[in-house]
Amino acid sequence: MGIELILAEIFILYAFAVIFIGARIFARYMLVGLKGFQPDDFLVLLLLAVWTGSAVIGYTFTIVAQGKHTSLLTPEQREDIPVADREGWSYGSKIFLAGLTGYILIVWIVKLNQLFFYRRVVRGLWVQKTIFPAMGFLAAAFVAIILTITLNCLPFEKVWQVYPDPGANCVPQSHAVFTVILSLNLATDFCILLIPLPALRSLQLPLTKKLGLWLLFSLGALCMVFAILRYVYVFQLGDSQGISASWSTREAFVATFVGQAPMIYPLCTPRFWARRRNKTVSSSSHGLSGNSGNRHKPLSGEEHEMGGSFAVSSGGGRKEDGAFAGVNWLGVVVHGMGLLTSDGPTLGILGVNIRAPIGYFVILQAT
Repeated sequence: MGIELILAEIFILYAFAVIFIGARIFARYMLVGLKGFQPDDFLVLLLLAVWTGSAVIGYTFTIVAQGKHTSLLTPEQREDIPVADREGWSYGSKIFLAGLTGYILIVWIVKLNQLFFYRRVVRGLWVQKTIFPAMGFLAAAFVAIILTITLNCLPFEKVWQVYPDPGANCVPQSHAVFTVILSLNLATDFCILLIPLPALRSLQLPLTKKLGLWLLFSLGALCMVFAILRYVYVFQLGDSQGISASWSTREAFVATFVGQAPMIYPLCTPRFWARRRNKTVSSSSHGLSGNSGNRHKPLSGEEHEMGGSFAVSSGGGRKEDGAFAGVNWLGVVVHGMGLLTSDGPTLGILGVNIRAPIGYFVILQAT
């Protein structure tokens, strides 16, 4: 793939990433308002800023530095490069390291974003206790990667040294560094995938509906697949300029898509917009609709997100005599998956018609 095509791909994926992030912010604002924003909603703003910086770095690397970095050079090539041209290779290596840092930041911000989201998803379940340890593991993995990058070659400035040859470890595209990144990337993704499983395993649903939920929460596996592909293609096609930037951008885009898709789903449903135009969603998004004689009960920001006043019948805990009485609440799975009907959201995958705040997808089990 030529440098121009790589640059075009970088900016196309960046544009789609901006659209996904913007749509997620818009959808969340419409559903909960600015006061209802949670940490993961603010994290996407940081994600947007890092994406923008990474796009600029991608342009600089592919156009200004022409995709050059010292990882591509053999010892003989290093020796043959004219002194006047060494600065260009050194500059490209520095930009490569900046791009690698941007890639790591994007992927790790998305992971943290998902953990904050899952913190609301599993609230009230025993697995909630694993959220903060998972965040700790995520932070430790990030620190380990940064230390690996900075300590793999000492002194650090040898990473962009052209001649004399500083050694196999002193290159920006180091096997050791990329292996550590891949290993910790897969390990943290696997931990995040495990968090919602206890709620899914407890469901008593037809096989097809249960598979739909498992598929929904297995989208994170796509990030793992692209992380492996990035590693394989970078070193298999290591003599191709810009291949690392291309695959890093692809993986970062997939991670962004997986992280934002559940939140922007309501924007893809015409009935959602019809409901918004009729101005009836305002009342349903701030409280639970009970039977025809019940009044809406306002929810706080977090209760709106997690359904803090949902009913729990035989499972113990709080009670409510509204629409959720008579069901075991196993957890709100994905905010924003409700499909509007005249009687309230239809929980699409489960096929349950209930009156509930618009934008909720609830795991329910009949008692």
